[in-house]
Amino acid sequence: MAYSPSDREEFSIQIKELLDLKVIESSKSPFSSPPLMWTVVPFGLKQAPGIFQRHMDNIFKPFNSFCCVYIDDILIFSDNENLHEDHVIQVLNTAKTEGIVLSKKKAELFKEKIGYLGLEIAYGHKQLKPHILTHIQEFPNEIQDQKQLMRFLGCLTYAESFIKDLAKMRSPLQKKLKKDHRWNGTTNDTAYVQKIKKKIKDLLSLYHPKTGDRMIIETDASQEFWGGVLKALDSNDNIEKLCSYSSGTFTDAEKNYHINEKEILAMKKAITKFRLYIISDRFLVRTDSSTCKSFMKCQVKMTDTAEQIADIKEEIEIKKMEISVLEKKLARLEKSLGKRDDTGKKTVETSSSKEDKNKGAWTALGELPKQSKVSLNTGENAVATTEHSQVQGSQEHQGIQNPTETKTKQTA
Repeated sequence: MAYSPSDREEFSIQIKELLDLKVIESSKSPFSSPPLMWTVVPFGLKQAPGIFQRHMDNIFKPFNSFCCVYIDDILIFSDNENLHEDHVIQVLNTAKTEGIVLSKKKAELFKEKIGYLGLEIAYGHKQLKPHILTHIQEFPNEIQDQKQLMRFLGCLTYAESFIKDLAKMRSPLQKKLKKDHRWNGTTNDTAYVQKIKKKIKDLLSLYHPKTGDRMIIETDASQEFWGGVLKALDSNDNIEKLCSYSSGTFTDAEKNYHINEKEILAMKKAITKFRLYIISDRFLVRTDSSTCKSFMKCQVKMTDTAEQIADIKEEIEIKKMEISVLEKKLARLEKSLGKRDDTGKKTVETSSSKEDKNKGAWTALGELPKQSKVSLNTGENAVATTEHSQVQGSQEHQGIQNPTETKTKQTA
């Protein structure tokens, strides 16, 4: 690229101005044409936020017990006003020493309720700021393109801790952001957006646990999604209170796992998500999978998961099957038997369809020995055939010969 003399002259003037302002300085390297180095972080660098966050963390690291920093937002919290005043003075003096310029307009001191990172935080609870809820509700129901969809899903990240199974609700919309997906808005997309808006309209505030509360994590998994709930057993009134939700989608490889492995993976993901709340004390994990109790002695595929949470002190409690889940299985069983149709009316069985319906019933209930599945005729005969095959197998296992075979051998 060629530069005219006027361009080179203007460039030299700009370099001189930056050197005078001490924005840049000459390198001390021995090269004949020394490179220029930045003394401040320029705009447009991808690494800039991470570098600045690390710089702030190192400066305020001695105050971790009462100070929280996220990029350029500093939050100071204390138990009482006298202690809070002392904490504020320490942080301000450190900022002055390190050359950090603070804004007086944005400063809020000695507040019992304060806004921070899209949340309104008060003693014992937190909730979303009203303007975020308003922005989501005013978002158009009909999504026009992928960029607009990205903005809508981005707003939902503020509310992911307040909505149960959010990953499952936004999954149909999330699939439309794939690179190979050609955009085509449908009425189903509008219905999904309206459903999410309705869910967000009446959000409850979340309980913020205090020292001494017993933390409880409830986890569950399906074929494609996992979910976790963080609760706290209040040490004052002994009532379990909701602290946070978390949910996600399994990867393509994880979707091929057995359901027991998915339950273990859901437990690991939930523990990782809520690690900040549970790392300092024992906590309770509730799950409906009994496999989670013994997964530390698992096969090689899950060893990495076990090692990642081995340092956490947890207790695992197996939840009983909920009535709603049982009702679903019974409804599936009735439908497979042909007792009722989708409208709830009773139907009449024909003898020609009994075998297929019985097979469907056993499939709904779970696995059955292969011999029994082959010889299904009616309910009673199926049970009798199963028992006969089990007895015969038991006799063969114990070395007892079949009477028919013995009689045949004697005749021969």
